[in-house]
Amino acid sequence: MKKLLFTLTLTLLFHQTILTQSGWYWQNPYPQPNDLNDICFDDSNQAWAVGNQGTILYTLDGGNSWDQQFFGTDPLNGVWFIDQNRGWIVGHNGLIMHTANSGFSYVIQNSNTTATLYDVFFYDSNIGWVTGTAGTILKTTDGGANWQSQNSGVSVPINELCFVTPAYGWAVGLNGTILHTTNGGINWTPQSAGTSIDFYSVDFLNNVYGRISGSNGRLYRTSNGGADWIEEPTGVLNEELFCVRIFDMNRAFACGSNGTMISTQDAGFTWFTQVSGTDYNLNSVNVQNGMWAVGEDGVIISTTNNGFPWNVENRGPRGWMSSIKFVDMHHGWAVGHGGVILYTQYGGEYWEEQATAPFNLFAMDCINIDTAWAVGDEGIVMRTVNGGNFWRRLDTLGTDLYSVDFVDGKYGWVVGRYSVIYHTTNGGVDWTEQNSGIYPIPFHAVRFVSRTEGWAGGLEGYMMHTTDGGTTWNQQTTGTGARFAGIDFVDPENGWAVGISGTILHTTDGGQNWASQIQGTSELFHAVDFIDLNNGWVTGRNGTILRTTDGGNNWHEQTTRTWYDVSSVCFLDANRGWVSGDYGLIMATNNGGGISGIFSLDEAVPNNFALSQNYPNPFNPSTTIKWQQPESGLVTLKIYDVLGREVTILLNEELTAGKHETIFNASRFSSGIYFYQLKTGQFTQTKKMILIK
Repeated sequence: MKKLLFTLTLTLLFHQTILTQSGWYWQNPYPQPNDLNDICFDDSNQAWAVGNQGTILYTLDGGNSWDQQFFGTDPLNGVWFIDQNRGWIVGHNGLIMHTANSGFSYVIQNSNTTATLYDVFFYDSNIGWVTGTAGTILKTTDGGANWQSQNSGVSVPINELCFVTPAYGWAVGLNGTILHTTNGGINWTPQSAGTSIDFYSVDFLNNVYGRISGSNGRLYRTSNGGADWIEEPTGVLNEELFCVRIFDMNRAFACGSNGTMISTQDAGFTWFTQVSGTDYNLNSVNVQNGMWAVGEDGVIISTTNNGFPWNVENRGPRGWMSSIKFVDMHHGWAVGHGGVILYTQYGGEYWEEQATAPFNLFAMDCINIDTAWAVGDEGIVMRTVNGGNFWRRLDTLGTDLYSVDFVDGKYGWVVGRYSVIYHTTNGGVDWTEQNSGIYPIPFHAVRFVSRTEGWAGGLEGYMMHTTDGGTTWNQQTTGTGARFAGIDFVDPENGWAVGISGTILHTTDGGQNWASQIQGTSELFHAVDFIDLNNGWVTGRNGTILRTTDGGNNWHEQTTRTWYDVSSVCFLDANRGWVSGDYGLIMATNNGGGISGIFSLDEAVPNNFALSQNYPNPFNPSTTIKWQQPESGLVTLKIYDVLGREVTILLNEELTAGKHETIFNASRFSSGIYFYQLKTGQFTQTKKMILIK
């Protein structure tokens, strides 16, 4: 019995430059389905949104496309950019991250608190504030190099704050909390709206005119700096208003629970409910440099006409994607509930819907770019022979089918409820039922390595084996009563089976003997895929993906940043793979899924300066750059093109002595030769790297 190895994410050190790319990234739903908590546009084209599971989204083209970055797996709650390059992000455990290069790299700033931080606001490049739990308000006057705690006078969470000058500001929180300062936060004075509801958001246009929003659909306006607050008639008293933003003296917008979006065009005397196009909670709305709102399950909406209408920018189905298969780096299918069949010829970067039907599809298989099958409810069997331009319903076999496997264009098998096994020798046009010898145990997985030899696995640890194409099936002893959900063999001798209660079994003799490879987990595993004797992946409940590089002797958990079940996995080689699952989940990886989402630093102080060669090299699109420094000091790390032109600055910060690393994300750059140069003190070194797309 082998022990499951979980890769630990170590605590990041002060001023560490952090990894912002994950081994797994979202392809559906687009751009991603984790909750988004805040959005900030620094001009009409460039914007940033942050959310749960360490999600960072950014756009450089006004929201036409969104790219993904990640930090850890904890929620990120607030984001603020003062220009295209400089921004801050806050989150759990006192996290404050800063970028000076448009998110190419981030540096953790020392907040001196473990409070959860909800909001960040910067007046200019130096002066800023953050808020959080337990009445936390922090201020910086040097861009975040140093943060000082301010006395808010309250112990409730402070949800948001706003400043109109370096001196005049307001903050709001739970239990009717409204705070005001006229000296940059040296002193905070309570204000009252005459209510004890929770306030979530505050926005001021100048030092007298502002609004606050909160629970029970409440909105309040002041025209005298908060000395008096007047309730406005929102008409949505059954909803929560999580965010309010003022466009000018007449126009304002507020968003909240269940897709609520309201606006006023007459200074708040009347508010109108707008059609947001979504029922998901809307957590933040931006009205300067473009009108956008973000919220629950990654919803993004926008408008170019003051909310008439709002357009949902997300795309892709959100039902269960039961099965995914690729035939090469470009062409693949995914099927799921609601009869959805998705197809891509772009490696999953873009998916098109080829078909839907009034039944669920549970499994699929494909043998080339033209020929594929899908099976599901009530014995439905569908096939395409022209790349999915037309899907033909071949047969209805009478009972739910859970798995399908074809070894070529003619020979295939399906299995399902009530121990059914069907076989075809003409590509699925005709099917013959085979006698499994057991009843009524359902089979959930089938795998053949040739026209004659295969396995079917199901409930109560049943594993059936045939060497004559299914004419006869014989039961193998597995030593478990667990339900098998996935089977894979790389040859007639070596195979794996996975299922409930953390079951991973391995055989080296065609199933005559099965041995457990894992202990220490009770996770439900749905699928397994091996590309050779060493490299394999297992997927399961709650976003679980495990990888082995030694045939299953050791399994490592990978970072997925989702709690959705992962029901299917398909790899072409050790690097390129896809998974699918609940809520429309389709994720892809170019590096085998990675091991951990964060790289940690070595605390030992080195004896000399050294810049390491980046890895991988060549790379696409990201590569790691490591260096060590025996003393603290200012460190600059710059990227140059082959002509010697500076293309970006990855780092320009004071760093402590030690070993450091950062990630260069070149997704915005074209293929070619680049140079990276490190300077610190009297040390300067340059190395070459190659980007190949």
